[in-house]
Amino acid sequence: MAEPASSSDRFLAAFARLENAGEGVDGATPLEDVLSHAGSAYVVVGRDATVLDVLDLFTEHAHRGDVLTAVLVTRRGDGDEPPAGIITAADLPRLFALVGQNNG
Repeated sequence: MAEPASSSDRFLAAFARLENAGEGVDGATPLEDVLSHAGSAYVVVGRDATVLDVLDLFTEHAHRGDVLTAVLVTRRGDGDEPPAGIITAADLPRLFALVGQNNG
């Protein structure tokens, strides 16, 4: 099975797609333009989601060969709400440690 592309690989591929489409990419290019071509995967959850819910989301994406870039936390889990927090893969060791402490 091929390894899933990293976030940086997806962004580089998105830059290449924009360039190949004749759209110039420079420091002034809005991130929205790049993200729409990068296939960034994120999930929105409400503040009532548990740590295990978030770990499950990252695990489910990994099992499908997808990269979950972030879990955005909003008040009610509505994507139209402003984010109250963000959880990324960099947070996973700490989350696993929290779960381990409470189950050990």
